[in-house]
Amino acid sequence: MFFTDKIDCQKLPRWWHVLDGVAHWAQWILIVGVIALFWVQWSWLEWVTAGSLIITGAWAVATYVIARRKYQRQWQASRGFKSSK
Repeated sequence: MFFTDKIDCQKLPRWWHVLDGVAHWAQWILIVGVIALFWVQWSWLEWVTAGSLIITGAWAVATYVIARRKYQRQWQASRGFKSSK
């Protein structure tokens, strides 16, 4: 979804792809919910939109952290640094 172009998704477990699909739907629900809230003020729509924001934000952070770790490992390997792990 967000930083998945930096991650080799073929090697990830199935649960990753399931969560990525959920986050993709949450992103669209967030977009539609924000637009719809300009016209209607339904409390349930506010809750759904807020939940979608939380899911989308959490997934963005998770994919960023994973992509950054992978990038750092690649950068260290290209520079000849030894990993501390």
